[in-house]
Formats: sequence, C-alpha cells, structure tokens
Amino acid sequence: MAPNVASDSLQQKIKAGDASRLEIPVQTAYDSLCHDRKIVRAVWRIPVPVLYFCAFVSMLFAHIPATNMYEQGYAVSSTLATSGSDTVTTDSTMKFYNIGQISDVFDWLTDTFVPSVFITEDYNGKALTKDLWGRVAAFNKVLGAVNFQVTRKAIHTCITQPFLENLYPHCYDASNTTTEQKLISFDTPATDAIGKINALKAQGDWLDFSTEELLITIVTYNGELQGYAVTEMQLTFSEGGSVQTSSSTTPALSNPYSASLTTAADTIVLMFFLLALGTQLRRLYRYRRSGIRTLVCGDVWVVIEHASTVAVVAFYFVWISIVLLMYQKEFRNNLASLVVTGKNWASDAEARDRLYAVIDRLKAVAKLTVALRLIATLAIFLLSLRILKRFRFHPRLSILTRTVASALHQFGAFFVVFIVIFVTFAVSGTILFGDRVEEFSSLETAMETCINMLFGNFDYDSIQGLYAPVCMFYYWGYMIVVSLVLLNMMLAIVLDAYAEVSSESYKSQYNLAVTRIVDNMVWTCLLWMNDLVRCKSRKNKRDVSARTAPQIGETIRPQLNFAELDRADVVFRGRIRPWLLERGLSAMLEQKEETQTGNLTPRMLMEMFPSASIQESEARATLQHIMDGFVRPNSSNSDAHNGEQQSKDEDETVHSAYVVRQGLNITDTVTPTEDTD
Repeated sequence: MAPNVASDSLQQKIKAGDASRLEIPVQTAYDSLCHDRKIVRAVWRIPVPVLYFCAFVSMLFAHIPATNMYEQGYAVSSTLATSGSDTVTTDSTMKFYNIGQISDVFDWLTDTFVPSVFITEDYNGKALTKDLWGRVAAFNKVLGAVNFQVTRKAIHTCITQPFLENLYPHCYDASNTTTEQKLISFDTPATDAIGKINALKAQGDWLDFSTEELLITIVTYNGELQGYAVTEMQLTFSEGGSVQTSSSTTPALSNPYSASLTTAADTIVLMFFLLALGTQLRRLYRYRRSGIRTLVCGDVWVVIEHASTVAVVAFYFVWISIVLLMYQKEFRNNLASLVVTGKNWASDAEARDRLYAVIDRLKAVAKLTVALRLIATLAIFLLSLRILKRFRFHPRLSILTRTVASALHQFGAFFVVFIVIFVTFAVSGTILFGDRVEEFSSLETAMETCINMLFGNFDYDSIQGLYAPVCMFYYWGYMIVVSLVLLNMMLAIVLDAYAEVSSESYKSQYNLAVTRIVDNMVWTCLLWMNDLVRCKSRKNKRDVSARTAPQIGETIRPQLNFAELDRADVVFRGRIRPWLLERGLSAMLEQKEETQTGNLTPRMLMEMFPSASIQESEARATLQHIMDGFVRPNSSNSDAHNGEQQSKDEDETVHSAYVVRQGLNITDTVTPTEDTD
C-alpha cells in the first residue's frame, strides 16, 4: 500500500510541532483504549455494592440498636444471674452461678433473687408508688408475674444387676416427665415473696430428687429504651448429681418503627435490592441458553450474588414476622392487662392465660430476633463479598481473593491430614482426662479445647499431674505436631500462593495506577457533563454512531464517515474522544488484510478526522495518553513490588508495546508494517 501523503495545510501543522514523533501499533492502541474503557466501567460499578452495603448496615443499626439492647440485657442479667468468687462468709449471699445443690437454690431465691425482683420499697424502706413496683435494675418493669416452672421425672424401678437391686432400687425416667408452674405477681412485697418461697421449701417436694429442671421466666419492659427483655434462668439437675446453671436475656424492640429513620432506611435498602435483583435477572435472561446450572452455580461469584439476595429476602421475612407479632391487637390487649395490680393468679384462669400468651409471644419474638441477627450477619458477609467481586478488575485490589482461591486448591489434601490428626488428639484427650477435667468432659468440648490450645488459650495446670508423664507427652505432642508443624505448613501454603499471585499482579503490561484511573474517570465524567449540557449526550452519540457504523448487510466499509464529524464531535479538552477513536481503530483492524495497517502516528490521527481540524498537539496528547496506558519498562514501581530487576527479555517484551522515534522530519513517510500481535 502506498504511504499517505499529507496536504499542504496538514504539513504546516506538523512542521510547527515538535521534531519528535510518536508511534504505536494500531492493535496495541486499540487494546489500550479497550482496556481503559473496561477499567472505567469496572470502577463505576464499585459504588453501587458499596452503597448497598452501607445502606444495609445503616438499616441494621436502625432495626437492631445493639448498644441499647446491650445496656438493657446487661442490666437485667447482671442483676439476676449473679456470679462471683469472693470469700464466703456468714453474711455472703448465694450467687446464681455458685449453686451446687438443691438447698442452695432456696438460699439464692430468698437472699438474692427475690430482693432484686419484688421491689415495693426504696433503699430507705419507704413505700414506692405502684408504677415503680417490680422494677429490676431501676428501669425494667416485670410484666404480670414471675413464672417458676418445675419439670419432674417419673420414678421407676432401676434396671441393674440383681445383687445391686436392694442397694439402689429406684431410679428416675427422663423420658417421662411432668411440669408444674407457680406464679408470683410483680406487686408482691419482698417479704411476702420470701414467705411463699419458704412455704414451697417446707413442702419438701417442690424441689427433690425427681426434679429435672427449674426454669424461671421473667418478662420485663424498659420504657426508657422502649424494649422488652425475656430472661430465662435455667437450673438443670443432672443425673450425676450436679446442678448446671445457665441464663439468657434476649432484648427485643417494643415498637420496631418508632422512628421515621427506620422507614427511610428500609426504603433505601429496597431500592438497592431491586437494582441488584434487576441486574441478576437481566443476566439470567441474557444467558438463558447456557443452562440453569451454569447461570445459578457456574461461578462462585454468581453464587455469592444469588446467596446475598436470598439472605436479604430472608432477613426481611423474619423482620416482617416480628413486626406482625408485635403489632397484633390481641397481644397488645393481653400486655395491657398485666399492669393491673392485685390479681390472684392462682384462681384467675383468664389472667394466667393472658400472661402465658404474652410470655409465649415474647419468647417467639426473642427466638426470631436471634434468627434475625444470624441472618443479618450472613447477609453482611455476602454483601461485603459483592464489593470484593468488583475489585476483580484490578490485580492488586483482588490479591486477597485470588490468594485464597489459589491456596484452596492446595488445602484439600492438607485439610484431610489436619482433620485426622486433630480428631485423634481430641478423642485421646476425652478418653484420658474426660472424667476429671471439664475441658475434656465430652468430645465437643475437647475439640473446642484443642482449638483453644492452638491459640494459647488453655491452662496446662488443669491436666498437669494427671497420668504423669502422659499429660506432658499429650500436651507437647499436640503443640509440636499441630501448632508448630501443621499450622506452619498451612501458612507456607498461603505464603506460596500469595507470592505467586503477587508476582503475577505486577507483570501486567497495562498501567493500573490510581492516578491514571482517576484521570480517565474525571475526563469521562466531564465529557458526559459537557454532552449533557449541550443536550447531545444521546442524540449526538446516536448521530455519530450512525455515521461511523457499518450499514446493514455490510461487513467491511471501504470508506468510513469520520470525515463528516466536526471538531465538537471529535475533540474534547485537548484529546480525541476515546470511544470514537476506538471505533475508528476497530474499523482499521478489520481492513488490515487489505490495507496492512501498521503503526498509529499523530499524522494518521489528524488525517482520520479531516473536518475536525485536529491540532498536532491534540493528536500527540491523544497518542501519548494511549502510550501511558502501558507500564514503562524502567518503572521503579514495578521493580519495587517485584523485588528484583526485570530481565532484558522482559524489558524488550514490554518495550515492544510502544515505540518513540526521535529526529523524524516532515519528509519522512510512514511505511505500515504487518501487525504481529
């Protein structure tokens, strides 16, 4: 093909410029423009999942005010479920977690529990007003009454060896139980409540050998924080003779939509949810022919997107269930009836039914609240992974996910070995120390203890001296094999994967510096605003596309309509519009078999748009910007991250992406060379 001959006016423009001239292969220039376009689009996609995540988190803090719930729950639990290791004296009161036998239960009830719950007088002994009766920790009012539920086991003849029948004739069947409930009203004075507890103690059969469990349920309302709290204090009398104590306090909001901010947060989350759902449905429709399995489970990131959508739906399903339960008229009427004083709970069956209905409803709300928190936690993790998905375009921002993915391929065999050794030590610990040490009393607790040993959270004194020197061999064998060897092997796998991924991250020929990405984004944004102001962001782009795109039924256009484009359609802020130049280079590459397209020069850019009156400085700036899209071979940043100097072959490979020629004058001609990419 004969070289292009510039016109006289074009030659004057080039003579007025710098003597040096830039060249870059057309294919390389096209790849750079495509890469910049994809990077800008990828960066613009980041704010949506970030804002979605922030909106969801804001909504969570509106629906689940953790600070207020903690204050309410801690005040109630610390007052009722007391614990302590202080020196026991004659004046010491029994703590809940120090209960060790049946007699301790009555001591705790009369000395600690009753004075903390049945409050009708202040600390000076003066009578309080009725609205202040039954307040736990000052602001948590007991609703209705305190429920004491005792579960008893049926007695039966022990199944044992004949010579032991007379020694231990009767046993208790845990599969055949009965329950009994006692109610003490919130307005009962402490002295009267203590009298009722002592009366139960005097009976001798309220708590005895057949007792399996004592469950105390207290429902409170805090008007300062507008929340309920369901407190369950459980004492389990094990078959071994010990008393196991446990307590749980679950707060819940009394008015889920007391603030307008909550509704606004739900609305914003709904908008982002619909946007994400629409994107997923559009993708499913676009690739519907690839199969449902490929669409739903084809890629781990696709699974994460679908899972996050399901998690958000599940969260709001549980949340709406809680709201409906709290706003039911029957529940509110039953709740209002509990504040009436002077009720006889033993004879008033209707009052008991109302109280039990409120307790059951609030227990259900408490369980749903726990489920809501678990689902919210899962949703937060999945939404954060959606953000990490948007970082895949950048080799350094995605280094964490790629390192984990690379390491997981090597973890398969390692985990098999690790689990075998870990379970071996857990079972051995249970067999050796299970009868004497609580940390190894069951296989589950032994596995938890072995995990704690890995992180140094284990007291060796608890097994020291047991079956010496077996305990020493067990402990140090576990620490050497699992902690020192296996954990370091796992760390080595992760470090090898990181080194491999990190080295690949800095070998990219494209320039992924933040400054370039920001520059492209700002330039694109300004271009969009400029076209919007000129009311041409759509109309002009369609017009330009119509003049530059191939006609219907035409695969290759011998002559493109770039000559019809004026300066405003081509040049913006000293550079040629990237998308327009990309289309032009694409057309040139389609014709390369005929034209043997070679290197792109400023002169070619000026000739490509003759009606745009492109200045040489603008053409050179455009070409220089394209060349800056590649990492220069002597980049100190690349050397610093790679940790070693690039070899000569690598320099030549990167350097071939662009060529800078010096000293060419106007008489030089461009001889296109065949593209070798």
